[in-house]
Amino acid sequence: MDEHVEIARRDQVIQNILDEHAEIRRRYQVIRNIMDEPIPETIKKRLLKPLQPRKYKYKPSPLPRKKKKQFIDAEYDPLYVLKHILDEPIPEAAKERLPNPLKIRKYSPIPPPRPKKTAKRKAIEKEFDPVPPSKSLRTVKDYEDEILEVFEEARKRGINNKPIFWKAPWTIGNFLRGWQMYIPEGGPYYVLVGVVPLPDPQAFLESVTPQICKKLKEELKDLGSLKFQLALKIEFSKPYETANATFRHEQEPLLHPGEIEAALSRAFGKIVETSGKWTEGSSDPGLSWDALLKKTEVKLELLTDYDQHLFIEKGLRGGISMVSKRHARANNPAIEGYNPQKPNTSILYLDANNLYGWAMSQHLPTGEFRWVEDCNKIASEIADHPPDAAEGYILEVDLDYPQELHETHNAYPLAPERLVVQKKWMSEYQHNLQGARSPAEVEKLVPNLRNKKRYVVHYRNLQLYLSLGMKLKKVHRALCFEQSPWMEPYIRMNTELRKQAASDFEKDLYKLMNNSVFGKTMENLRKRVNVKLVRSHEEDKLRRLIASPSFARANIFDDDLAALHMHKSRLTLNRPIYVGMSILDLSKHLMYDFYYNHIKTQYGNRADLLYTDTDSLLLEIQTDDVYRDMDQHADLYDTSDYPKDHPLYNTTNKKVLGKMKDECTGRVIEEYVGLRPKMYSILEAGGHNIKKAKGVRKNVVKKHIRHEQYKEALFSKKTFRHGMNVLRSKKHHIYGEYLNKISLSPYDSKRWIAENGVDTIAYGYEYSEAEMDAYVEELLRD
Repeated sequence: MDEHVEIARRDQVIQNILDEHAEIRRRYQVIRNIMDEPIPETIKKRLLKPLQPRKYKYKPSPLPRKKKKQFIDAEYDPLYVLKHILDEPIPEAAKERLPNPLKIRKYSPIPPPRPKKTAKRKAIEKEFDPVPPSKSLRTVKDYEDEILEVFEEARKRGINNKPIFWKAPWTIGNFLRGWQMYIPEGGPYYVLVGVVPLPDPQAFLESVTPQICKKLKEELKDLGSLKFQLALKIEFSKPYETANATFRHEQEPLLHPGEIEAALSRAFGKIVETSGKWTEGSSDPGLSWDALLKKTEVKLELLTDYDQHLFIEKGLRGGISMVSKRHARANNPAIEGYNPQKPNTSILYLDANNLYGWAMSQHLPTGEFRWVEDCNKIASEIADHPPDAAEGYILEVDLDYPQELHETHNAYPLAPERLVVQKKWMSEYQHNLQGARSPAEVEKLVPNLRNKKRYVVHYRNLQLYLSLGMKLKKVHRALCFEQSPWMEPYIRMNTELRKQAASDFEKDLYKLMNNSVFGKTMENLRKRVNVKLVRSHEEDKLRRLIASPSFARANIFDDDLAALHMHKSRLTLNRPIYVGMSILDLSKHLMYDFYYNHIKTQYGNRADLLYTDTDSLLLEIQTDDVYRDMDQHADLYDTSDYPKDHPLYNTTNKKVLGKMKDECTGRVIEEYVGLRPKMYSILEAGGHNIKKAKGVRKNVVKKHIRHEQYKEALFSKKTFRHGMNVLRSKKHHIYGEYLNKISLSPYDSKRWIAENGVDTIAYGYEYSEAEMDAYVEELLRD
């Protein structure tokens, strides 16, 4: 028995190695395709050794002449591989199978040719020529004298009060936190923000032209690190309001770097005081996590049962982003073109105040995890379990979505699932837009009306789903735990500080301190890798690392340096993902509860969901005065951002967690167009336009994309492209690149789209007999 176990273990080790190493896998496949008998263990071991081309004289296999092109080189010729690996003579039966290349073809792909560079791209790359790697190893101190020389040279050339930009040799983030130097009249010379060594400042100074400065302004306008923005706002609070303040320099006294550092410390003072651990190397998420643990004094239990960890991972689902109706136009007296003959309709854009902060203030797991033995008992009692009980549950259940709920829940289906959308689910409209391309086999979070099998869900969400009409069929497993609102004091502290904030930066800071805590509970440690740097003279080290089963890929920087990416051979899953999973589910609980138990209860079929994105709802409501309706339920809304002369202005719920606020702050929405998630346009009656296009630079969206183009893309089935300059980082070199990218497209795969391009149906929708009869009658009339 032990011998068999040992053989099985050894085979598994060999198989793991073969799975990790592509070159070995090819040789193994060649042997397996040709030999009938099981491959001996001695041959399997020899597969791990590198081929030695000089040991044998290459002799082509007896393949037809026209088939030889499929082999990249001699090392993958079947006869050569067999001759190298086998000690004994090659069996005649194997020789006879050599001429058949069909099974080997897919293991010897010929790489596609590299695209040719156009003259325009060459010019752009030349203009943003990346820094040589050798320069990036220098420290800031190495550049001290060189910086002063550049300053002096700039003074001689009369370049005063002008920002000079250097390209960082590492990452885009460092580029944005790079040197910003000013040479004021009369000196002295100060470096305001500097964390990146300079790549040959003298040469770059000579290459600076107004055109380059203009391009850098365009590219950096919408980008910037937190500390970069903070330094500008502290020093230039009046004339500088945004991250692109550097480009609008005015004659203002400059602060000494020490004073800037002191101002930074004051800004983070309350958080640092709470955590007591802010060091020079601390990141903002690390700082906020330390502050949370110190403020709450909680003791979180780490999972030691691997099945429990996998069970909770199965329930991790992000925020919902979906277009339910793709076009709507309001009809009320406040907009141009009002038609009194039609019902009055309004479009309302609501957003939940700090949605994840609200979820983090609820009862969350802390420890004492154990499997529930009697699942039938928990199935009968779960509907009445209190939300603030000392014990909570995460369950794996089967749910039925009754057909009578499909019409009511079509716009915002309950219990979203991660799934790959199949082409057969889509409509003819989507097939025409997609053409011959197959849909990307990417897992998406898709709200649908299908029945759920083995669905992992927090018990409070399950209670809501059951109360709204879903049917619980079976409880497969249930995980019990102790819970309490242990995060609430920390969230409340940041919320109060945010209320007192005097600038947008401080508001964003305290919001980040809440959201980054959530991120620490969701870290996916499986994605972490070890990176080993190898020089050209370390051949033994290179071979050893590549032969390791944990080898993932290599990145060659130049002739003397390469980085090998290695999977972690030992992984400790020590993050409280049960907290993150509960926060994600509870955030959905708030959004579903507000939509179904308030909006749909108040308006019924007169309210429709147009678009949703995690914490926001865009609603089309048929009513005479939507603001009067909001005033009747003022306890649910935060109207502190409304103008002070607005009838609904009230500061009672200012920044209160979970309250809904109007994103348009009382301005009337005239029209909405939604093409796909995170690609929509909202046109207000005053002409203000909220535009989003994921993947497109913000300055391009702001300057070049218009509301009419969204409508044209939707109703004319037209795809728009826009050009943009972007900064790319490859092998730690930063360079500029021009992209002509698809900016607007009417194609969306998250829902079934009708032929008119506007109406959509959730996957899994089933028509009732009455609906089918009405549809047939309509067809007969047409």
